[in-house]
Amino acid sequence: MLDGRSWMPKSYWLRILLSLFALFAVLLWTGRLAEIKGMHGLNVRAQVIYLKITGKIPEIDFSELFHLLPPGGGFKLDRLVQTQNPLSAIEVPSYPATETDAGRAIFEKNCSTCHGQGARGAAAPALVGRPLSVGAGDWAIYRTITDGLADRGMPALGLSWRDKWRIISYLRKEERGLSEKAGVETFAAVRNVPASAIEASASNPDDWLTYSGSYTGARHSSLSQINAGNVSRMRLMWMHQVPNSDPRFETTPLAVGGVLFISLPQSGVQAIDGETGKILWTYDRKITGKVSVCCGLVNRGVAILDNRVFLATVDAHMIALDARNGRVLWDTVVDDPANGYALTSAPLALRDIVVIGTAGGEFGALGHIDAYDARTGKRRWRFDTIPRPGQPGSNTWSGDSWKKGGGPAWLTGTYDPQLNLVYWGTGNPSPDFNGDERLGDNLYTNSVVALDAKTGRMRWHFQFTPHDVHDWDAAQIPVLANDKDGRRLLMTANKNGFYYILDRETGRYIRAKPFTDVNWAKGLDGRGRPIIQKEIAPSRNGTLVYPGAIGGTNWWPPSYDPAANLFFVQTVLQGSVFYKGAQAETANSTMDLGGGAIGHPGRVEIRALDGFTGEIKWRHEVVNPLPSYPYFIGGLLSTAGNIVFGGAQDELVALDSHSGKALWRFHSGPGVHAAPMTYTVKGKQRITVAVGHSILTFGVD
Repeated sequence: MLDGRSWMPKSYWLRILLSLFALFAVLLWTGRLAEIKGMHGLNVRAQVIYLKITGKIPEIDFSELFHLLPPGGGFKLDRLVQTQNPLSAIEVPSYPATETDAGRAIFEKNCSTCHGQGARGAAAPALVGRPLSVGAGDWAIYRTITDGLADRGMPALGLSWRDKWRIISYLRKEERGLSEKAGVETFAAVRNVPASAIEASASNPDDWLTYSGSYTGARHSSLSQINAGNVSRMRLMWMHQVPNSDPRFETTPLAVGGVLFISLPQSGVQAIDGETGKILWTYDRKITGKVSVCCGLVNRGVAILDNRVFLATVDAHMIALDARNGRVLWDTVVDDPANGYALTSAPLALRDIVVIGTAGGEFGALGHIDAYDARTGKRRWRFDTIPRPGQPGSNTWSGDSWKKGGGPAWLTGTYDPQLNLVYWGTGNPSPDFNGDERLGDNLYTNSVVALDAKTGRMRWHFQFTPHDVHDWDAAQIPVLANDKDGRRLLMTANKNGFYYILDRETGRYIRAKPFTDVNWAKGLDGRGRPIIQKEIAPSRNGTLVYPGAIGGTNWWPPSYDPAANLFFVQTVLQGSVFYKGAQAETANSTMDLGGGAIGHPGRVEIRALDGFTGEIKWRHEVVNPLPSYPYFIGGLLSTAGNIVFGGAQDELVALDSHSGKALWRFHSGPGVHAAPMTYTVKGKQRITVAVGHSILTFGVD
């Protein structure tokens, strides 16, 4: 009950609090608090007090803490201890109907004049049925009632603690009623999406349920309504512009029953009607404080599982939203952006977890791959891409060089449900171009790692470029396929210019072949280790190396057509002159690359490779000459209609997948910097891609 009369006397609780503060002060002074903090026996309320007195939850003042702590108050504090984020952790308890009814009366008296009857909106916005700019969590609403919004003309309401939470209880009742109605009427198509549906995505091409379309990473659809015979008639069906977009809008939408879910560049989400482009709901999250990103405020997409949409943010939060209305279900801090961390990729949702890798290696961040409980947001496991001293692989770093950071995992991985293995690519060590003080192979940078999805333990790894000094991240999406003998393969076109085929059960090297111009290695030995040419490292005077700093390819997702056994990849043909600079610390969000690179003239081609040999089958030029940064190049999509869709610069193209012949072109105006996807709505196939500040959707009807 909220009724203060059901609580113990304040004086009693004051004595308890003072005693606990004294105890924690002594423990802090003696250095013994760390020993106790991890013990399960430490009461959760004592842990909350610890968080407060150590400055971890400044959003809660001591008077509010006094109301939260009593067991009779009904507040569950476990989530607050886990996330240290009141906005997502503190929720209104389940109160009797009498309390909620009282909240209605208080709301009507104090709030309804502006916010309307039933909080549906009037002079001021609705408080139910839409994401709130202040944040949708209960604590965000409490803070708004308490502090007001001076810039919007909303005064602080001098209500009691009890009455504020009565109002919130009433608002949540109204929200539930509206959500239930919306779930039947507006969002009937947004059905529950279990992991089994994503695993079986090949048999349901009408939806696009994960970043790459399936767990295999193939970006291939069995839809064929739009095909080589009619694609020349394909036209723009609708366009949807997004606000406050970075010039590189890199999202790949998800499609569920004709509803699209897109991420916004600065960590927001929109649900869009896939037939018309009409906005169904928006979650607009404001980034506050400093964030460090090397290459723009980008976000490549979201994940969906059951009835939750998952967003990884540029300020390193993982957020779960209600797919029906955008309401925040939980918000977990992954890492501290002050230490260089950012999240720019789409999460990977599987079974009951959501997996994400970090960005920020250029700023001294130590890369890691995390799994979070899809229901609660609690972290299940973490894999450090740079081993700590004493861990396997730590001997591949000289001295304390591992502390300089690197090994980011900044693109979405893939998953084999039968093996229960997650495959994730990792980036380069830091600093990029000067390896003098990080001698050794520098594991597990520039690698693909196979992780047990249940525990996060590494099953195997394969390093493509040991001791990388050319910024050749191996973050590219690993593509999973089976050969004609049923052998499980992992295929990837690496930034270092080689196309690799590995056994995905064991990580054993099978074969590799250059797919672009390469002069840094004579080839690969029997284990797949490069046979490096002499004098190819960056130098004070500059060294010309192929591929250049952009790589033979980059982050742009490839596509694989299993029926034709063709692997499609955006290929860069360019060298760079690499310079080695003075060694410097890379920490505290300060970017230092240890040198630089100047690109020579080049071009970009879409190339089709034999999936099992790497032999080039055809090539189609899309950019010539290659301009200065930024490089507007998008990823690829193939379909059973024998088409490869892609784009670069200001043009979208559809190519015959067997020959590379151009069948359709569209002048997009703004640059293309995303990968297309496909879905159906009301029986009609659509091709959708992010271009400039917009979502463009095409069809042939």
